[in-house]
Amino acid sequence: MPLAVTGAQRSPLMPDVPTIVELGQPKLVLENFFGLSGPARLPAELVTRLHAACNEVLVMPDIQKKLTELAIVAKPETVAMFNGLVKDQVGVLGQAVKGAGIKLT
Repeated sequence: MPLAVTGAQRSPLMPDVPTIVELGQPKLVLENFFGLSGPARLPAELVTRLHAACNEVLVMPDIQKKLTELAIVAKPETVAMFNGLVKDQVGVLGQAVKGAGIKLT
C-alpha cells in the first residue's frame, strides 16, 4: 500500500493516497514527468510546432487510454511551464544531493 505520492497534488490514479506535502514535507515534492528536449537555440517556430504536435497526440483517446494503463497521467503544458518544472526539479534534487553530502568523484 502506498504511503504518499511525491507530487504536489494527489494522483487521479490514487486519489485516496495523500501527498508528501499533506504529510508535512513541502520541500520533498518531486514530480514524475516526461518531456521532449532539443539542442540549445532551437528555432522558436520549430519548438512551437513540436509542442503543438506533442499536445495533439497526448489528448487522443487511444493514447490517453494506453497512458492510463501504464499509470501515466498526461498533463500537456506550455513550453514555459515545462522549462520551469525542469528547473524546479533540478533545484529540489540538487538540495537533496547537497543535504546528503553526495559528491562526484
